[in-house]
Parts: sequence; C-alpha cells; structure tokens
Amino acid sequence: MTPELIAHPVADLLPMMTATEQAALEADIRINGQREDIVLLNGRILDGRNRYLILKRLGLPIRTVPADPKAAKDPVAYVYSKALHRDMTDSQKACAAVVFADMVANMPDTEYTSMRRMVVEQREQRSHIDRHVTRDIAGHLFGVSGRYVAYARKLRSEAPDLFEQCRAGRPVSSARSELRRRTNPAPDPTIQAKALAAIESAVKSIVVRLRAITPRNDEMEDVTDGHILALQELVDDARIFAADVTDSTGNRGMGVSPMIPP
Repeated sequence: MTPELIAHPVADLLPMMTATEQAALEADIRINGQREDIVLLNGRILDGRNRYLILKRLGLPIRTVPADPKAAKDPVAYVYSKALHRDMTDSQKACAAVVFADMVANMPDTEYTSMRRMVVEQREQRSHIDRHVTRDIAGHLFGVSGRYVAYARKLRSEAPDLFEQCRAGRPVSSARSELRRRTNPAPDPTIQAKALAAIESAVKSIVVRLRAITPRNDEMEDVTDGHILALQELVDDARIFAADVTDSTGNRGMGVSPMIPP
C-alpha cells in the first residue's frame, strides 16, 4: 500500500522540478528504481517530493527514512544545503530567497539556530547600511542580488501566479513586465523620455555632490556608497520600466542613456 504523504512546509523553500526534469527523473527511476530514500520529518516529506510523486504514479514501493537528528533540529539549514546543490536559475534562486527570508522572519527563537546565526552574522557585517539589509542578506545566501530578491518579493505579494511561474523557471524580469502591463497603461513615450532624462540628471548631480562632501574614511564612504546604490537602483528601475513599455504601435520604449559614472 502506497503511503499518503504531504510535504513539510520547509520543503517549499525549493521549487518543484520542471516537467522536463521530472520526466528525466522518472526515466531514471523506471530503469534504476529509487536510488535515494525520501526523508520524513514528523511524518511529512522534508526531501524527496518529486521522487514521491513519481514513485506513486508508477505504483512502485516507496522507501522513506526519518530525518537525522541534525536535520530534525535545523530543517531550514538542511533544505538550504540542498538548495545550494540544486541547479536553479537566478529567478528560482531569487524566489527561494524570498521564501527563505519569510521563514527566517517567523523562526521561533529556539529553532533553526544555524540559519539564524548566518543571518545575524550577515546583518552585523552590513550594519553600516540599513537599507535593504534583509533582501541583500537573502540574496547573498542564494547567490543573487538583493534587488532581484525585491523584485521576486513584489511578485509574490502582488501576483502569486507570476511568482509561481518564476519558481518554475520564468525570468523575473519577464514576469515584472507582465505585472506592469496588468496594472499600468503605457505612458506616452515622449513624456516618458523626458521624465527619465530628468531623473538621471538629478541623480547624477546628487551622486557628484555626495562624493564631494563625503569625508575620506572607510566608514563614511561605505555609508555614501549605500546611498549611491539606492539612487542607482532608482535609475535602474526607471530604465527597466522604460525598456519594458510598448506603445500603441507595438514599438518598444525609447532608448536610455549610459549608467551613472563611478
């Protein structure tokens, strides 16, 4: 009798395999059988969701083992370690970082000690820049930019269907474009070009002024760099928006000027 199992909530840190990946795994299982045991924590699947579904579909016996004491004590760290060995796109990593950040935010003080320690250490290293610390830490742990994590979080909040598509491999940039088309009418390209030029000009002036007045010491330069990064992100967002917009004739939005100079 095939056991009826459900996934442990922590397992959701990793996306399910794509249809292509599942097909490849199914072909391997048909030939070689179940190579790896399915790991259970409190009777739920901590690792092996895809294997379980395939074995169940094929009507094959399912081998399970309880999570070892270390994994049972720190399941987020266990699944995070699995994530590091998973071949994921940057979009999938950004989505995983969003799920991870939410998990860490809801951690009881007595649980998941190693992951909490990793986050605390990263926060202490970045304490001189208080903007976007959480997203930057999550991005760092998964090897993607904090800004990309912020984009993925916005999708999860405003368009869960697009977020799930990104978890399945769709580029976050593509999903962001669709979200904009859903929520914003395309602006007049001429007005858009003038607005972007004004933003870029203002930000360049602010950056020049910041660098001119910043005292020459590492701590203050780090703070200034944080402010400059925030300004750069404003311009980047404006550029991305401009590039994504399509006017009524089907032509792409206007071109954009060079990046802010270092």
